[in-house]
Amino acid sequence: SPPSPPSPPSPPSPPSSNSVMSAPSLLGHKCVLAKIPFFKALLSETWREGQRPGQGEEPLNGPLNGEEDASEALEASVLQQSVAEVDIDGFTKDGVRIEIFSKLLDFIYTGSEDVIPESPNDITELVVAAERVGVTQLVRLCERDLIVFLANDTEGNENCNENARALSDFARAYNLRRLARHIDATLALS
Repeated sequence: SPPSPPSPPSPPSPPSSNSVMSAPSLLGHKCVLAKIPFFKALLSETWREGQRPGQGEEPLNGPLNGEEDASEALEASVLQQSVAEVDIDGFTKDGVRIEIFSKLLDFIYTGSEDVIPESPNDITELVVAAERVGVTQLVRLCERDLIVFLANDTEGNENCNENARALSDFARAYNLRRLARHIDATLALS
């Protein structure tokens, strides 16, 4: 049988707990993030590559007494050049939790719809983040799951219209046309 294609890289591990950071952030590989125009623009203009806020750009120096030290120094250098810190302070101020933004990054890495949460509230939060960075495929998948939620919600649920009305403004604000049409049809039937 033919060899299976290589799996996409996993998101880098978060900084250690002794790192000092002024804002919530996550790490991502530049080559993966640059596929998204939002991140590509940030990477090319304003991000300090591979550094925490307040760090200067110092060359790697230190003991290179043996192969292990040289290997560790090379690995650190490569990591510094290939990984970017994603400052998500603006997203968290808009109500997007780190856990939800992590799901967005997971989707960028894997393309798997398994990252979509089950809770409609979490799905709407993911839509906010995905829409803001321009990951329209994820927005559409979330829209589909919200439609499924409302369709399942109509079966014997007295709060169906209330849920539909609550999602109506959201659907229009984020240009979720299929969801808006489904909501209109749901409300027209009641």
